Formats: sequence, C-alpha cells, structure tokens
Amino acid sequence: MTIHCPYCNGVTTSTIQTKDYNRGVSEDTFDYSRCSTCGFVFLNPVPSNIGKYYLSDYYDIPQNLDQLRLLAEKQKHKLRTIQDLAPMGTLLEIGSSYGDFAYLAKQAGYDVSAIEMDERCCQFLRVEVGIKAYQSNNPTETLADLGQYDIIA
Repeated sequence: MTIHCPYCNGVTTSTIQTKDYNRGVSEDTFDYSRCSTCGFVFLNPVPSNIGKYYLSDYYDIPQNLDQLRLLAEKQKHKLRTIQDLAPMGTLLEIGSSYGDFAYLAKQAGYDVSAIEMDERCCQFLRVEVGIKAYQSNNPTETLADLGQYDIIA
C-alpha cells in the first residue's frame, strides 16, 4: 500500500518503528514514514486515540514568561538546528505543549504558529507567548488548512 505525504503528497517509505521511550505511558509500537520528495518525517498512522498518550498531568504550564524562559534553555540545540537550515521564515510547531521551543523560535525572529491539543496550553501560547495556536488533536487535518511553512517542527 502506497502512503502519501500529508504535506506534499509525495510517496513515502517506512523509516522507523519504535516504542514510546520518551514518556513510557504504553508498550505500543509506533511507525514513522519519510517522504521521498520533501523529506517530511511523520507518525503513520496517527493513532485515533492519541489523547491516551498524553495524560492530564502531562502539561505543567509555567506560571509566567520568566519560568518559560528558564525551561526554554534546554531547547536551544533545537533552535540551532533549524537556524542552520532556515535562518528566518515561518515556523509551525506541532505538539508544542506550553511552547518552550516556540518561544525560542519567536525570540529568534521566526513567525511562529503551533498546533497543540491541550486547550490550556493553547491559551498560554496565545496570551503569554504571543503566537498563533490552533487547538487540535488531528494535526494532519489542521495542517491541511494552514498553508505553507518554511519549517515544521
């Protein structure tokens, strides 16, 4: 069965299969595909019940921007990676949580948007961080309505 890229519709190949080593909330295995045209790597298929992997205590939202600034220090290596590829432009972060990386990218001059499924995090992103935040647990569907970005993280 041929899987097409949700971003450019190119043909994809299965790239990696892995367990949730990051959060460790299940023993489920996840498949990722890579587009041979644009290089986009994505979870395939996205579980229909993806919310079960993000428990209610998953998001410990900072009290203010000072706390966010301290938490964001750990994400600077990610910012350096994208700056090498695209020093400026539009950036969409999928699954941004409360926005430590999104905050850094905005501070570096990127026009940042986010797709996040937690409404409290979206509110924090909009009000405190000052970025466009789209609340959705179906990023593929939401992405289709947003247009092009220079970087998707």
